[in-house]
Amino acid sequence: MVSIRQLEQLFGYSRVGVKRLVDSGRLHRAYRGVYVVGHTDLSLHGECLAAVLAVGPGALLSYYSAGWLWGLWSGSPKPIHVTAFVPRHHTAPKGITRHRARNLVEADRALIVGIPVTSVPRTILDLAWKLRADQLARVLAQAEDLGLLDLDELYAVIERNRGQPRREAAPPCAGYL
Repeated sequence: MVSIRQLEQLFGYSRVGVKRLVDSGRLHRAYRGVYVVGHTDLSLHGECLAAVLAVGPGALLSYYSAGWLWGLWSGSPKPIHVTAFVPRHHTAPKGITRHRARNLVEADRALIVGIPVTSVPRTILDLAWKLRADQLARVLAQAEDLGLLDLDELYAVIERNRGQPRREAAPPCAGYL
């Protein structure tokens, strides 16, 4: 999986050179500006990486998709959720649910199997806005079982996001911490 930016910056390809690779069957378009090298059979991990690359630099797999990647959410990672600092008018590619970040910090970022993803605490906070209380309890229990739950880090991400406007109702996580 490779983005047009990576092909240009890391390997020195021009757009014409990339088009030649596509025409020759060495690259296959996954999204605008994102290509699969050599084949079109993508795993779920490959689809997640492609979605992150499609949204752009600094994007992170997030919400249900991040929960799935961390092993916290047993449901499907699709539609693939990606969070990034992008302008409001930037439309997400088809099949991707894009979330606009306002205050991601370095502690909110992680890398799992080569996929940029929100950290466990940030993933739990994001899911807290979407899940029912019983689902959130299962996510927290799974994080603890996997040794991924750090309450200090979770409190820190909650504190950093206190007062951030959300369209959804308040997260139910306070009753579990």
